[in-house]
Amino acid sequence: MAISSVCSHWRRNALSLPAIWFRITVDWDTNWSKHEGDDTTELFLPLYDILERSQQWPMTLTLEIHVNPFLPQEPKVLHPFLKHLLAQMPRCQFLSVDGGDGGTDGIGELFQDLPPVSFPRLKTLHIINDIEPRDLALFTGTAPLLKELEVPLLHLEWDFPYTQLSHLGFAPFYPRNDIPHVFDGCPNLSSLEVNDKWHTLSCPISRSSKVDTHSDSGYITGPYPNRFIFSFLELPSLKTLHLKKRCLWKEGDDPNPVDKVWNNLGFFMKFVRRCSFPLITLSIETLSLSDSNLIDLLIVLPTLQDFTLDDWNIPPQFSPVTSKFIESLHGHRTSSLRPQPTPIVPRLKSLRLLNISAETFNDTSVVEMVQSRWIPDRLCTTGTSAFDVDCLRVFTMAFRKRMKEEAGDVYDYLNDIETSGMMIVVSWRNAK
Repeated sequence: MAISSVCSHWRRNALSLPAIWFRITVDWDTNWSKHEGDDTTELFLPLYDILERSQQWPMTLTLEIHVNPFLPQEPKVLHPFLKHLLAQMPRCQFLSVDGGDGGTDGIGELFQDLPPVSFPRLKTLHIINDIEPRDLALFTGTAPLLKELEVPLLHLEWDFPYTQLSHLGFAPFYPRNDIPHVFDGCPNLSSLEVNDKWHTLSCPISRSSKVDTHSDSGYITGPYPNRFIFSFLELPSLKTLHLKKRCLWKEGDDPNPVDKVWNNLGFFMKFVRRCSFPLITLSIETLSLSDSNLIDLLIVLPTLQDFTLDDWNIPPQFSPVTSKFIESLHGHRTSSLRPQPTPIVPRLKSLRLLNISAETFNDTSVVEMVQSRWIPDRLCTTGTSAFDVDCLRVFTMAFRKRMKEEAGDVYDYLNDIETSGMMIVVSWRNAK
């Protein structure tokens, strides 16, 4: 934080408030063997000052070790600043350590030269690099408040108080059939993240092989949301769900259909139908599926009120936001994807379509769809029959490749609706 150029009043305030100095990130990427014999004390004075200014405020520490952190003349002795930093662990509430390529044998080696340390305030622990039993042993009996643990590898036989965790992230390198044992070993989990070699999924859980609890929100993210985990999940009370695909390509790459399409959608659909949860909010980000598949998903979510779809980094040919999709959302008109007269998502109140990759579009269909769902008489009421739709209150459509001139004045027809009360945003490429 640069405070040298501010007035004395704000400088004095900044220096006297420990709360603004508690978040520390150390990126250790200097090979100190090249400075052997040099006096580097002054280089670390600002870091010592930051630690002093934060006083005993609960600390958030992110430590990234990219080179050997030990002294060149004493290979197992930490650099003095790192030793001083790790001595602050009693007030650390969030700790993330990445030392996989830094010449250490795990987080345990960083503490071996220190007196026994405790973590009485630690609530969240992320270990990014490879992990050994002694690494978790550091926190056994020393971190009574720890609730969130993310590690690259998990062995339940390691001596660790898994029962106190509410969130667990790990990579299962043992048979997937052992997943129920994770749930049995962590009975208080409300959130689970599973990282396979090519797959990542995270989702609040409400069921182990034996236990059935109730979560009302979920988050799923990864290259291809994994199919095996869905069979272990029951979420009868789920109200909020976020689906996000970790992007594996860049704009301009030659898109490979195998990499872009969510091939496990069928397993997810079975999960949705089995649970029959009263979903209210759904967000889909950077996840490619066809327009017909998206309609099939929305059809089985009649309670949905808030839907957001973010097309970021999806090529146009893999985007579900097509004119046919928009036509299927019409309040009372059928379409080729929705031949039945019953409207889909009849309770929809907010629709956000972001970063749409389409280069051409039937803008008239968008206007007609919004008009069909603007029913002021139902602003405060809900439809009573299967053919009634609630009043849409928020509509956003953001094109990332189209210019406003391409649509002409079509969207001007929505001005009266916006004046009457609906929040409407239509944005374009390079819009200021």
